[in-house]
Amino acid sequence: MIKIPVIKAVCVSLVLAGIALAPNAQAVPLRAPAAPTSVSCLPTPHPVTTEQTLALFELAARKIGAVRTTGAKRYPFGALHSSPDYAYTGATGWTSGFFAAELWLLYQRTQDPRWLEAARAQTRGLMKLATYTGSHDLGFMVGLPTGLGATLDPSPEQQAAYAEARITAARTLSQRWNPRIRALKSSEYGGKWGLIIDSAMNAPLLIEAGQAIGGPEGDELVYRGTEHMLTLARDFVRPDGSTFHRMAFNPKTGALIGPIPGQGLTGDSTWARGQAWALNGFTRAYELTGNAELLDAALRTAAFWVSKVPPGCIPAWDFDIDNSRAPR
Repeated sequence: MIKIPVIKAVCVSLVLAGIALAPNAQAVPLRAPAAPTSVSCLPTPHPVTTEQTLALFELAARKIGAVRTTGAKRYPFGALHSSPDYAYTGATGWTSGFFAAELWLLYQRTQDPRWLEAARAQTRGLMKLATYTGSHDLGFMVGLPTGLGATLDPSPEQQAAYAEARITAARTLSQRWNPRIRALKSSEYGGKWGLIIDSAMNAPLLIEAGQAIGGPEGDELVYRGTEHMLTLARDFVRPDGSTFHRMAFNPKTGALIGPIPGQGLTGDSTWARGQAWALNGFTRAYELTGNAELLDAALRTAAFWVSKVPPGCIPAWDFDIDNSRAPR
């Protein structure tokens, strides 16, 4: 088994997005609040108070402010336990869009112009990646920050520029389409045409862009994005709702070859982050399309997570690890 370093994530976007919907939040949420759920991971459930919400935002602002960079050349990635300093990537790092998105969410919450300028600066350096063909993660890198910018930036000119970058990124990503497999290529793994569950977070960009531009080109983008998600639903989601991380396909026939070891414990295990990508991506794709098969995939992947997550709501890095001391 390969030992991997434990990473302290810089990205707190999901936390911010969730508590932005809490009472007394100062900005309108980007989407409607999720329906109530009976899920509770705390030993003693209790409602989140306004004071706790404010404290979480203050903590997030301090953490993000501590790593905020000037310009658009460095993008915080995370920190290893062995180092007190944050690690950074260039614009082409797959996580580069997360930090800019966090800045946008803080601006949404506070309306502080300092967060706006920081978000603009970080996003500006990512917009040029809209034509970058070297990554399958353009939804993360370009779509996420420009989507928030197009909604939250007070400047109509900036909004239009962000919207155009998103559409261009979708067109670029669509070039990875294989009509036999009905999916967008992720990469080569062991010399084989590969697809990964992470792509569930990127393919919806095609649907969003296609719906925005309309016409024959827009219809094709929507088709490719939707079919990609359906391929993931059919070939990556097991009957119990768990997911594979990587799969290999025959690019000439479209036939599924089988799982390839990835970042999980084994090629057949359920990598926790990949499961999160799946339930998030399927939910967004269903929201955009109303496709019943995607709804089923979203419900099943979410049900698996809920049934397996331990008290505290944070699983081990792989659901097949039976060790309470495993990194989380």
